[in-house]
Amino acid sequence: MEQKGIIIILKEVRSDLPWLRDLRAIPGVYDAYVNPQGAVAVKIGDEILGIKPSEFQWLSKGVV
Repeated sequence: MEQKGIIIILKEVRSDLPWLRDLRAIPGVYDAYVNPQGAVAVKIGDEILGIKPSEFQWLSKGVV
């Protein structure tokens, strides 16, 4: 995954994966990472949390 911009998350986002239920992103500004298929994620500690399009807004997009 490559850093591709900055996003803002407006409401708390939790992982949909059963083994990562405690993984969450609180509202705030995050570096956005994008995989080759275009999925957006943020890093929370050592973990990666996928973010759905309805859960964030781009603040800046492109290579940072």
